[in-house]
Amino acid sequence: MVLYGQFESAEGAARTAAQHGGMTVREAAGAYLARLRDAGAKPRTLYARDRDLRQFFAGAVDDALNKLTPARCAALYDELRARPRAKTGRAASVDTHQTYLKTSHRFLGFCVEEAWLQANPLTAVKAVGRKRKGKAQLRIDEARTFYRACLERARQGDAGAAAALVGLLMAFRPGEIDSRTVRDLDDGGAILWVD
Repeated sequence: MVLYGQFESAEGAARTAAQHGGMTVREAAGAYLARLRDAGAKPRTLYARDRDLRQFFAGAVDDALNKLTPARCAALYDELRARPRAKTGRAASVDTHQTYLKTSHRFLGFCVEEAWLQANPLTAVKAVGRKRKGKAQLRIDEARTFYRACLERARQGDAGAAAALVGLLMAFRPGEIDSRTVRDLDDGGAILWVD
C-alpha cells in the first residue's frame, strides 16, 4: 500500500503543484513513487520507499519542496537519528537511518531531474556511523550439526525444522524466507519454485 501515491503520474503532480503555486514534499513524493511504479517497481519496493520517505521527512511532509535547504535536511537527519522508534523505543540503527537517508537522497535527485529543485540539498548531508557489514554465518561444523538436528526433527514431523533446513540448504537470506508463499510450493510440496 503506497501512502504517498495519490498521483497517477509525475506530470499529474506537476500540474497540481502549478495550480497551488508550489509543490510540497508530500506531492513530490507521490510523483516519485508514481514514477517508480511506472518503471516496474514491485508493491513491496514502493511500500519500503514510501516508509523511508515518511520516516525521513516526518516533520516536513507538508513543507514546500523549495524550502528544503541543506541545513533543514541536516536537521531532519539529526531528528531522525534521535527519534525513538515506535516498536522498540530506541533510536534507529545505523543501517536503518542510513537507508532512509539514501532513499531520500535519490528522491531529491529525482526532484532535481524534474527541475522542481535547483540542487539536491541532501548532497551536503553525510551519513553518520558505520554500517554493520557481514552478519555471522555458520561455520561448516556448525552447519553440519544444525543440518543433522533439523533433519531428525523434520522426519518426526516438525514443520519448523523442515523450514529451517530448507533455508540452510537453499542459502536463503531471512528476507527471502519471509517472502515465500504457499504458491511457491508445487507437486505436493516436493518442489519449491524460486523466482
